[in-house]
Amino acid sequence: MSHYLRSVIQDIDKTHSRLGKAVAFTMLATKARKCLIIISPAGMGKSTTTKFLGQNHPDVVTIDAISEAGISAKQDVFRDFSGLVVIDDLGKLGSHYRRIHTLIAMAELVYTHEQKSYMWGNPIDITDFTGSAVLNAQPAIMVSLVGCDEWEVDLADKTIRYYHLYRPTNPVPQLPEVALQWGIDLDLVKTPESRGKMWRELTKIAGVQWSDARVTEHLVDLLRATAALDNRREVENQDYRILLGLMKPLTLERYLVDKFSFESGRVFKNNILAVMIEVASWNKLTVHRVARDYKLTPKRAGELLSALGTGVITADPFSGVIKPSDDLKRVLKEAGVE
Repeated sequence: MSHYLRSVIQDIDKTHSRLGKAVAFTMLATKARKCLIIISPAGMGKSTTTKFLGQNHPDVVTIDAISEAGISAKQDVFRDFSGLVVIDDLGKLGSHYRRIHTLIAMAELVYTHEQKSYMWGNPIDITDFTGSAVLNAQPAIMVSLVGCDEWEVDLADKTIRYYHLYRPTNPVPQLPEVALQWGIDLDLVKTPESRGKMWRELTKIAGVQWSDARVTEHLVDLLRATAALDNRREVENQDYRILLGLMKPLTLERYLVDKFSFESGRVFKNNILAVMIEVASWNKLTVHRVARDYKLTPKRAGELLSALGTGVITADPFSGVIKPSDDLKRVLKEAGVE
């Protein structure tokens, strides 16, 4: 019998080509009570995904931004909260300060399930928060987020970063017409054993984004959520298999974040991600296609592509079809791109 998440992927892909896995993973992170960041350029389906989930989830709070003060104002909403918090676009917040503090506030609340502060004039007492959060971010926003000290200290271990790589070749303005089912309560699912070949494969992917201290914690929650969405109280091999497939885009962070020292000095390689998205999206990629997608002149698009070197593309971008290097094809295959 097919896993429920496979039917979700198939049903979404019927009308919104190659968006099904992003929707399925977002459902999974939501069920697992995680803080998820969906990363892709504008027009690729982030908002479609979050609006669709918001339409299908029984308890959703949609906000633009939230700080510690904002949480104080909403503590009655978030106390004993088991729903989904959606922030559609971190880019709309207007400043790096607002973005980072919004992300920190949500990541901490989701991860710790509570927030208490007794500072004068701004008391906070939120308990029993067992909800989840989904935030959308364009790659340009990730440049500043990854570069801040809070990323290494606090955010990397407490969030999941999902890289959605597919542009819609035939954009559909309507939301998918699929009724989502949320399965059984997560707490009803038994904790799976942390062993076996597929568990080891999962830990390799998880280790790209999280420290060893958090890998087991997050994977157990995600596996239990996979089974819960399929209405089962025990994790089975099929849950491992589908989670392995859905987590593959997380591996891209290994190639997109460069560090100048062991604990600080990070750079997010936005241009590399841009090329990955173009190669994944189009069967025959030309410099004119890249120029159109990123609103550049063909000359400037070609210059940027050439600057990436032969480790990314194998020929002069002005010579015809742009071909990815063997290294780039290997990275994309690892991330689940067929």
